[in-house]
Amino acid sequence: MFILRDDKTLVEMRPAEFSQEEDFQELLERFPALLAGAQINNEFPRRWVLVAREMPVPMEEGGSGWWSADHLFLDQDGIPTIVEVKRQSDPRLRREVVAQMLDYAANGVAYWPPEEIKRLFEEKCTRDKLDPVDVLARLLDEGASIDRFWGRVKTNLQAGKIRMLFVADEIPPALRKIVEFLNQQMDPAEVLALELSLYEGEGSLRTLVPRLYGQTEEALEKKSVGTAQRNWDEQSIYQDMERRVGAQSVAVAKKLAQWINKHADQVNFGHGKVNGSMFATFIRGKVKFNPLIFSSSGVLQMNFGYCCNYPFDDVAKRLDWIARLKRSGGINWPETAHDKFPTLPLTVLADETRLNKFLEAMDWFVWELHRPDEAMSPLSRPITEETILEVGSEGGTIKLIGGKDESGLWRFWKKTNEETMRYMLDPEDLEGLEDFSTTSKLVGSLAEAFVLLSQYPWQSFVPLQLHPEFRDAILSEVERTGKPEDLKRWNSSLSRLADS
Repeated sequence: MFILRDDKTLVEMRPAEFSQEEDFQELLERFPALLAGAQINNEFPRRWVLVAREMPVPMEEGGSGWWSADHLFLDQDGIPTIVEVKRQSDPRLRREVVAQMLDYAANGVAYWPPEEIKRLFEEKCTRDKLDPVDVLARLLDEGASIDRFWGRVKTNLQAGKIRMLFVADEIPPALRKIVEFLNQQMDPAEVLALELSLYEGEGSLRTLVPRLYGQTEEALEKKSVGTAQRNWDEQSIYQDMERRVGAQSVAVAKKLAQWINKHADQVNFGHGKVNGSMFATFIRGKVKFNPLIFSSSGVLQMNFGYCCNYPFDDVAKRLDWIARLKRSGGINWPETAHDKFPTLPLTVLADETRLNKFLEAMDWFVWELHRPDEAMSPLSRPITEETILEVGSEGGTIKLIGGKDESGLWRFWKKTNEETMRYMLDPEDLEGLEDFSTTSKLVGSLAEAFVLLSQYPWQSFVPLQLHPEFRDAILSEVERTGKPEDLKRWNSSLSRLADS
């Protein structure tokens, strides 16, 4: 395994082992995302909160802990997840650990009071100086009831709906075979194994690579039998939606579906018993992004919490994305939505202008996701050249130039012409000033192009040319970054240009 750095040097990553089991356990406590929720459920990736490490497991009702499980997590559906950690060098990483896990599961289901799980979770939050309500708000979908969540924990325990997860830095073939067999036979319980491989490079550089075992096609098929799941498609979603919420929501859903079919790397449909759903999957390298999903209940959900990998690992970029979406109008998501799953009635986007602006913001997401990194793939020169924007002031003009390269991707650069300054400055001020025209570097997105322009108060200048394809995006930027009167003046100037 290698890591490519920004300076275009390769760093070799060598296989390594965790020195102690305690280090392994602490890592999972600090970073529950290592439990690979997207591999467990690709359609609705699992999110986690830790209830306790060394979770006591009684062997009789009201008894004290006879055993202790390494970790007890809860996912967003309130499914208790028992995690048992072993290093590959541990000789018990075979049949003994399986028997141990089955003891935990059988007795935990029978003798864990839901109130005790809630108490331990709240105690851990107190020790970590966290508010339990805030922690659960980040776990759950927006608007979900915390009381209902704890009710689901109780229901899942009563039904034996738990998840047993073996975690090791190497899953031996014998354990893998046992896990696949158990997961195929056990329902509604899940039995899975997660191989978390550690690689080390120079200095303190470390990489962790998760790989899930147990989710065989036979197990998935068997667990779906008898659950009254439904195979949805576009037409069945539209029919159910029209029956439940009306034709207006269907019209919006069809436009969203057109966008998904055009841009997504994968188009997926849910298997809900009540709600049909359609969602888009985008792939960058080996990482999947599921930015949005709409259901036959007439609701759109944005999955910002599933879009936290590069290049959207930067919170500022996700906030920019949310701001662009909110400019469509009618959206009141808080800034804290950047790692959550806010929802929106489809009828909010029934207005055509609103919907178009919303989809423009989603186009920006796709562009940012797929545009090449300059450090890894230098921007290719455009083969066309068009004026995207030209603004003028008394000192000269600024042009934003754009063109498509051989792959059809837009590239942008800035040109300035301040020749007028030659006639405005005194002779002594002109000394050393020879070139009054400049050309910037190439950038690969309109957002970066706006950064090139930001060294000037260009919003207060007079628009002289505006490319129709970028008109709405540029006017939105004027509205966002300029003064209140700038947008009105721009619209007036552009109207005069159109009439001339």
